[in-house]
Amino acid sequence: MVPEMKNKPFLVGLTGNFGTGKSTVADFFRELGARVVSADQLAHEIFKKENRLHPRLKALFPELNGNLDRTRIARIVFRNGRKRKALESLIHPYVFDRIQEEIRRAKKRIVILEIPLLFESGFYRRCDLNIVVQTAARKALDRLRQRGFPKGEVEARWRVQMPPQKKAERADFLIDNSNGLKNTQHQVASIWKLLQKIERSLARNAKGKN
Repeated sequence: MVPEMKNKPFLVGLTGNFGTGKSTVADFFRELGARVVSADQLAHEIFKKENRLHPRLKALFPELNGNLDRTRIARIVFRNGRKRKALESLIHPYVFDRIQEEIRRAKKRIVILEIPLLFESGFYRRCDLNIVVQTAARKALDRLRQRGFPKGEVEARWRVQMPPQKKAERADFLIDNSNGLKNTQHQVASIWKLLQKIERSLARNAKGKN
């Protein structure tokens, strides 16, 4: 668990199951002026040879003979629970530490944290509000198959994630990404206005108490 930070920006968790389009939503928030921190991008740092965790990652997958291709690793871990847990125990602490660094460096008052396992990891408790992106399962599957993901691999990834309905129950805001980018963009813009309003209100209240 990540320790509480003082004087942090207004933190908004953003998540959604594989194929829902959360990265597209994150890009829309970025265009509107939010600082977006992507857990996936931070996790990719471990794949760089100069990263201190790279040797441990390499040792975890001897069957790849040093070729740490992310696609191949994903196919292994979503079929092997032991390997998946070992990988998560390596990556999660690093990513959460890096997220804290990015929050400390943030110059904007609202920071969107795009974290695929936001609820599963418990990181949602560190956020002020949480957003869940949803897409009809058939549409998500079609999108992913167009990107080259076999149906079996998609379903294997879904099985290890919290069901969409349970995520929806924990969300402060829901975004339906089933009806085209313009519709999704409109939802993001509406939520962004609300987030700005909430953040300004909290900031005024904090000043009033000082």
